[in-house]
Amino acid sequence: MPDLEALQSYVWRRHVASAATRLLTTTEAGLTMAVCFIDIVGYTSRSRSLSEEELVAWVEEFEDACTGLVVDHGGRVIKTLGDAVLFVCDDAVGSAEVALTATERGADPDDAFPAVRAGLAHGEVVARLGDVFGPTVNIASRLTDVARPGTVVIDEGAAAVLTGGYSLARLRRTSVKGYSRLQPFALRRLR
Repeated sequence: MPDLEALQSYVWRRHVASAATRLLTTTEAGLTMAVCFIDIVGYTSRSRSLSEEELVAWVEEFEDACTGLVVDHGGRVIKTLGDAVLFVCDDAVGSAEVALTATERGADPDDAFPAVRAGLAHGEVVARLGDVFGPTVNIASRLTDVARPGTVVIDEGAAAVLTGGYSLARLRRTSVKGYSRLQPFALRRLR
């Protein structure tokens, strides 16, 4: 019991500190961060074949696994959006590692983690009440829509700061909502 009480007290203090920071922090503009969305591939078709309880369990397992990856790489989950997780890291390497690990896990037939795709952008964001806003967030979202299953697609900002250990393949410029000539890159680990 004493160990459980100590753990519970620690978790409660961390939760209160995090909530207070989000609530008491004023809007911060001009923060440079890596923003990433990880999206489940085939969510709609899979969700139709699951009972309500199975669907909830499946999504919770996905969210828990993503949260663990994000925290392990120094990031912070901003929110979950049904079949997607939005997170930020102070550096692009942390976000890249999370996204690549998630896509690798999703491609492993022996891993229960679902197939995913990811979009990552690096640049300025506005942070307010625990959320992030701005063009960098919008670009990360649009890149997720462009990504094929099992891939990580990044923007020029992330491509400029990701050095060593990665290969980048320039993809065709694409038009997405709000951005007429977005330049995406496919991100892979060097083998």
